[in-house]
Amino acid sequence: MKHLPLGHRQDRNDEGMTMVAVLMGMSLTLVITLGSLGLMSASTKYSRYDQDSELALAAAQSGISDILTELRVDPTYLDSVEATKDDPNGYCQKEAAGGPAAEGDVFAHDCGWAPDKKAGWQTLGGAEGGAYQRYHYAITEREDMAASFVVVSTGRSRDVYRSIEARLTREMTTMWLYFSNYGMTDPSNYETYNLDGAYPGAGKLTSEACGGGWSVGSDLAYSWQLAPSDPNSTKPPREYMSDGKSKDCVQGYWIDGITLDGPVHSNDTLYSAGGRFGGPFSTANPSCRSAKAEAPSTWNKCLQSGGYGDWAGPPPQYREVLQPPPVGTAKQMALDGTGCLYQGPTRIILDGEYMKVWSKETTTERPNCGTMAELKSKAGARVPIPTNSLIFVDAAEGVAPKKIKVGAIGGEPGRELPLGSYTGAAPSAGAQYTQEVTMAHTNKADGVGNLWLEGHMTGGRLTIATDRSAILTGDLLTDDDESDLLGVIAGDAIEIYNPVIQTVKANAAGTGWLAGTMPSPLLPSYRDQWPTDYDLDRSVFRIEAALHVVTAGFSVQNFKVSAVLGTIELFGSLAQNFSGPTGQFEWGPGNVPVPTGGYSEEFVYNTNLTEGPPLLFPSIVNGNWVIAHQAKTEPLKDIKLPLPRRPGSSSQIPSARVPDAVRAPSVTEGGRTR
Repeated sequence: MKHLPLGHRQDRNDEGMTMVAVLMGMSLTLVITLGSLGLMSASTKYSRYDQDSELALAAAQSGISDILTELRVDPTYLDSVEATKDDPNGYCQKEAAGGPAAEGDVFAHDCGWAPDKKAGWQTLGGAEGGAYQRYHYAITEREDMAASFVVVSTGRSRDVYRSIEARLTREMTTMWLYFSNYGMTDPSNYETYNLDGAYPGAGKLTSEACGGGWSVGSDLAYSWQLAPSDPNSTKPPREYMSDGKSKDCVQGYWIDGITLDGPVHSNDTLYSAGGRFGGPFSTANPSCRSAKAEAPSTWNKCLQSGGYGDWAGPPPQYREVLQPPPVGTAKQMALDGTGCLYQGPTRIILDGEYMKVWSKETTTERPNCGTMAELKSKAGARVPIPTNSLIFVDAAEGVAPKKIKVGAIGGEPGRELPLGSYTGAAPSAGAQYTQEVTMAHTNKADGVGNLWLEGHMTGGRLTIATDRSAILTGDLLTDDDESDLLGVIAGDAIEIYNPVIQTVKANAAGTGWLAGTMPSPLLPSYRDQWPTDYDLDRSVFRIEAALHVVTAGFSVQNFKVSAVLGTIELFGSLAQNFSGPTGQFEWGPGNVPVPTGGYSEEFVYNTNLTEGPPLLFPSIVNGNWVIAHQAKTEPLKDIKLPLPRRPGSSSQIPSARVPDAVRAPSVTEGGRTR
């Protein structure tokens, strides 16, 4: 047997190892190549998904724009939802609205689609990208009286779905932080402002001097209609009186230190001496047309001649007169059985999820609103706040107007209203009594639908409305939760409680009462007791609500005979027909305004009002249809499935909105800050 040399055997082993290395290298190259191809395939797949996702979202937005365009062309576009799909015009004929008659798809049911009908998809035209885009939409909430509804529009590209939920609405007052019709104090409200020397006496002269009886008919004219340069004007400017008897028409001023941090609109000319405007600003004052966006030096043309503003927001704009909403929606809803109805002078103290109510003249009992015995008692009725509903205070039936006795409005022990000592006793020699100045006015008498309101509310949305006035006796607060929104609508005025006491004496014969007289100095002082303070800061009066005054304005009682009281902090919105007085000032050195009484103001807009305003806030009569709020939401792929109802939605309409827990982030973000 021959033996091979050792070195020769080593050479044969090297050849095998080389082959293994080559094979391993080839395998690795193949794995890398295949992996790269896989990554390229996955990347292409993800890229296609991203593209389809964007196309689906764009299609969903097209559905929103489709309805908005139709509404702007024909405001009655949605009226067909009460008919059938055979209606030749309107929503029900839209392919995108087609669907099964399933619970939750509100309009599909109202339009009369068959239960087995598949969802209707509107195809967008175009090349490859457009050919795969479709959208379907359904209305999920509707408030006819507020001209507001919610639509969920679902876009589709291939098998990718994206949905957008949007609130479309005709413009309403809650879309502005501050909305006013006239820039002056109501010249017809003589009783309220007589003490302050605003409008002494009554009659035609004062009304005319404030712009009444001008060429626009019996209505008051706006300040810009009374300009001396107007060749059609037959009246002097609003601030000037030629009869030598009446005092000047009281004009509201925005002075240095007053801030409006949010959108503002006034049909009248705003008078400003340094007021801060921190958001969008519009006015019907024609001189605003000459303001140039690129030239901030021209922006003051949107104010009164010679006035100036601290423009911290976008350029101001001219806009035509916006007609304020009409009266009566909330009252009719209350009379029809919605929420709690109280009658005559009523006091409410909100306390979390409950409220204390005193209402001695109420004759209509509603479930969970207090019995007549409880409402008349000293303790009052403690009942749940009717969140997501309405409280209305109406005039009492068959009650002859008379002055309200001390404590008769009610309240906790030691906090009863009204203040003073008036008991209704007949006059006699040497007799006298004290009373709140405002309680001597006929608009604060028995039988009148006035509300005294304060407190802290949690747990939902609530609208409180009155036939006449709402007097805020303390802070009005809600929780930070965006779902807690409070609205206050007053048929006459909203007033901040600022009691001043006067003494009334009998005549020498004791057969009648003399006119009330004001003590000097004003005693007793109730500044340390009223209004009620819930924020533990007496220099601040805090209001977290949307306020709407139908005929008069938002004001502070007895503002002209008070010292400087502090600041009104409003977080919400304010709409008023007239500019009610809240404080006064004098021109100091250098023509700088110096506050001398009442409150200053810091108003901040609550952007949650755009997502869903309080119930029954009416729309601007000639307002535009707009997207108030929109957000991405969970895609609705199968609209045949019954969908959950939204807590707190309108009782007239089921909701197809998916639960908040699965909602996607907002397209347009908004929220409240404190």
